[in-house]
Amino acid sequence: MNTEPQKITIVSGTDRPGAKTRLITDYIFGRLSEQPEQSPAPAPSPASKSAPAFDLTILDMADYPTADLAGGPYGKTPASVEKFNKSFLEADGVIFVIPEYNGSFPGILKLFIDYLPHPEALKGVPVGYIGNASGYFGGLRAVEQLQMVCGYRYALSFEERVFIPAVHKEFDPEHGILNDFRNSLMERFLEAFPRFVAKNSRQ
Repeated sequence: MNTEPQKITIVSGTDRPGAKTRLITDYIFGRLSEQPEQSPAPAPSPASKSAPAFDLTILDMADYPTADLAGGPYGKTPASVEKFNKSFLEADGVIFVIPEYNGSFPGILKLFIDYLPHPEALKGVPVGYIGNASGYFGGLRAVEQLQMVCGYRYALSFEERVFIPAVHKEFDPEHGILNDFRNSLMERFLEAFPRFVAKNSRQ
C-alpha cells in the first residue's frame, strides 16, 4: 500500500497583477491544508469528512518564464521552464483556478500547456476546475475550453466544477464565496477532489 502523501498542485491560471484568481488559489490552498491529512481507520459514520493524505503546491502563472520562450523554441525546453514545470509533472492531481478573458482561458495558460511534455504531462492525471469571472457565468466558457484541451491530453476531469460569478463582489479572501449555495459547492469540491485523486492517481 502506498503511504506517500498525495501531491496536489493548484494552478493560478493568469499572470495578471492583482488578479482575484491568485486570492482564490490561496484560499483553496488554505482550506485544503485544514483537512485531515489521512484517514487512519474506516469512518464510523458515512458523514465522515476524512480525506486521503496529500501535500499541496501553488503554481502561479505570474511566475512563468515567458522571456525564455522568445522565438518559440519548441522541441528544446529551456531549463527555466523545466524547473517551473517540476511540481506540475510530479503532481498526482491538479486543480486549475482560471479566470475568463475574452470568452476563454488566459493565453499564458495555453503557452504553459503547449510546453508541457506530450503526452505524459496530463495523461491519466486527475484534474479539477474552478472558474471565476466578473460576469454572470463565472468562467464557464474558460473552464469548458480548458477541459476540452485537458481531455485532448488524456487527463481525467473531475465532474464537480465550481464557478464564481461577479467575483469582485462574491469572493472574499478570508471567508471564501459569499453566496451560500455556491460556497456549498466549493466545500463539496474541496472535500471530494482529494479522494478523486487518491482513487485515480497514476502512482
